[in-house]
Amino acid sequence: MHREHRFRRMSPRALSISPHHRAIWDIRPFAFDPETMEVLIHECPVCNRPLIWKRIRGICYCPYCVDANGRP
Repeated sequence: MHREHRFRRMSPRALSISPHHRAIWDIRPFAFDPETMEVLIHECPVCNRPLIWKRIRGICYCPYCVDANGRP
């Protein structure tokens, strides 16, 4: 009930420390990363589209921001 399934949430600072998804980021009541105390983002800072799980190109990449060759 409290898990976020549609959108991907992440902490850029925590990903720079260790590039893996933390399970606690999927729990809706937590709006921050407990390791870094940074607010979790759920939208791309470049294109402002939501980060989704369906077309993931890597945990730290936006599924919409790609170059002409389809790379993030």
